Amino acid sequence: MYNVQQTVDQLYKKQYGKMIAMLLYCFRDMDIETAEDIVQDTFSSALTSWTADNAPFNADGWLFKVCRNKALNKIKTARRIHPLTEREDFNEEEFVFTESSVNDHQLKLLFACAHPDLSPKVQVVITLKYVISLKVEAIAKTVYGAKGVDFAPKALKQIQQFEANGWDHLPICMAKTQYSLSDDQTKLGRPTDFKITVREFRPSLGAGFLVALTGSIMTMPGLPKKPAALNMDIDENGHALGIF
Repeated sequence: MYNVQQTVDQLYKKQYGKMIAMLLYCFRDMDIETAEDIVQDTFSSALTSWTADNAPFNADGWLFKVCRNKALNKIKTARRIHPLTEREDFNEEEFVFTESSVNDHQLKLLFACAHPDLSPKVQVVITLKYVISLKVEAIAKTVYGAKGVDFAPKALKQIQQFEANGWDHLPICMAKTQYSLSDDQTKLGRPTDFKITVREFRPSLGAGFLVALTGSIMTMPGLPKKPAALNMDIDENGHALGIF
């Protein structure tokens, strides 16, 4: 049975970042907050207008078409141009922003934000918001003074998975030793000429961010090398020992 909510949720994870990139590429003066509002409104329209008997054959194409139409309506409202509706017939051949030219999601975003018609500010905002590896590198270089970031194979694989799931727009939380600006707790304070290694990520979707685990850092709950339970006992009189 066709489940509209489930279908829209899957499309949201798959297409959200791409739709943002498409709007910012097609409409050079649009800011990223406006683009996000339009994309959210597009998915709301899908939830209210799609039914089991009236779902579009090309759902991805419908989303991109309606998203573009909503953007045009917003731009053209002041000019009193006849608005385009969600019910306008979709011609798959007429829409040129497809995945045929570049299949890699991160490359699409890089191509979009590197377009010369975009202002440097917009280029930076897009890049730092939607490219996970560059967000981590920006934090490492700007906040910690690192000269770069090394990603373990597991972390690189997770980045691809997160982008496919539509989580690449989430902010980054760095899990790192408190003893050093590097990821090595033996390099106390503010060392120089170091790189930070991200060994893996952990998604905290409820909180709304991705946790980058650096170096050998452990996340809570933290346990000592020798658990306190090893010192606990009961003597012959039934008294507990080693409890503090």
